[in-house]
Amino acid sequence: FNTDEKVIGENKLQISVGAVSVTFIDSTTQPSVVINEVSWAQGVGADGYQFIELYNLTGLSIDLTNYYITASDGTLVPQAEFNGKTIGAYSYFVITPNDNILPDISADIVASANWTSSLSLDGENLTLYKDTDEIEDDVLCGDGIGWYVGDGTNKYSMERLNPNTAGDSSSNWLASTGDYTYGGGAGRGSPGAANTVSILNSIVSGGIATADGSSTAPVSVVLKLDNNNPVKNHGVK
Repeated sequence: FNTDEKVIGENKLQISVGAVSVTFIDSTTQPSVVINEVSWAQGVGADGYQFIELYNLTGLSIDLTNYYITASDGTLVPQAEFNGKTIGAYSYFVITPNDNILPDISADIVASANWTSSLSLDGENLTLYKDTDEIEDDVLCGDGIGWYVGDGTNKYSMERLNPNTAGDSSSNWLASTGDYTYGGGAGRGSPGAANTVSILNSIVSGGIATADGSSTAPVSVVLKLDNNNPVKNHGVK
């Protein structure tokens, strides 16, 4: 195989071996926790059936103390709700406005104190902070932009395609194709589980799956590294 190595931007290194291209990202410049799914169309008010899901991109459990989420009209989930909470390695974290929303799973935070007016059906700017003024991730659907995808009639949630790509890019979101039960009936989403449209579903343990099942088609894989998970632990040599 021919091997090629090049720097892509300030914090990325791409190594190509034959048809396989692997991009290594400096994890100190990338978010560790991202907004991964937003169910914005499940009713309104404190009795609505909306939820937000976070995803931990790292191989370490993360203490969420001092994290908080704001929406366009102010704080949606305050620090007090996050304090003492953790999100496991490569795990999901579900936040709801009341404890009757997801009968099949237990929400990690029930933010009833602040989530009283619901997410606007016209779109909101959602920002995840990891400290008082340090932005971890954001999804910018307010200011007249509107939710990137989703369906207010059929109740499709908005799922992030690639958690390693910016959350404020509309092309990085698709409507969920999953099925789940919520307090008011049946919805489309995947709370607390892998997104139905996630690019992570294309990375298979023990190898790389290509669209046609062959090993010759070009493949691009993004591996995010941290201090306790060197490349060799992911099977890359």
